[in-house]
Amino acid sequence: ELLMFGIASGIVIGWLMKRRAVRRAFQRNLEHARESERLNIAGELHDGPLQDIFATHFLLDGPEMQWSDSGANVRAQVDGLLQKVDGELRTITGELQMPSFDNGFAEAVRYTLSVFSDSNAGIRINSEIEECKFVLGLRAEQNLFRIFRTALSNVQKHSSAKELLVRFLSDGTSCTIEIRDDGRGFSVPKQFGTLGRTKHYGLLLMESYALSIGAKLQVQSVVDGGTTIRVYYKHASSLWKKLMLGKKV
Repeated sequence: ELLMFGIASGIVIGWLMKRRAVRRAFQRNLEHARESERLNIAGELHDGPLQDIFATHFLLDGPEMQWSDSGANVRAQVDGLLQKVDGELRTITGELQMPSFDNGFAEAVRYTLSVFSDSNAGIRINSEIEECKFVLGLRAEQNLFRIFRTALSNVQKHSSAKELLVRFLSDGTSCTIEIRDDGRGFSVPKQFGTLGRTKHYGLLLMESYALSIGAKLQVQSVVDGGTTIRVYYKHASSLWKKLMLGKKV
């Protein structure tokens, strides 16, 4: 009976592991397809509408165009509108494009922060960014980066912050990202499920990104007292070792 139980248990465990592997492979392929589509859309926006806007700018400012006083005012308004659309499209294409992380996650964070600094001169930025001491894996890199980028976007659009601190710390098995600003802050809902009703869509996105890789998202904010976003990610292999040893996770 023990032998039959062992054989049956082995069959069930093998089936469960195979099913889990198939599910993981499907999820990886789905994520790859999504990322490819994002890059394709970004490329089409750059090669299509952005190029058309540039051409229109050129035509409006061309020497062959003779403008009356009233026409010049209209031209200036159209030119201003085109510049606005151009800027918004470039922002969208930048958000669609994902770093390759060829030089590591920390370098992608440093570069993105430098670009953010260039376009937000009114915010004083301090940072402490360490190299990751273990292999994150592409899926973790992408979702942690999405959280980081969304947090920066929230600071830019909503915080009215004067100072920003970004930290990326790592040991051999885990890493933490922290984005802290001194902006206007807000009242944090007790349940993240209510974020959509309170129009905190950025936080809702960050929560979904964290959940997708088993990371823990912590949001601390005080009205007129700033906001801190902290993400803690534990490497999957270290969790497996703890489970095997019977330790608490």
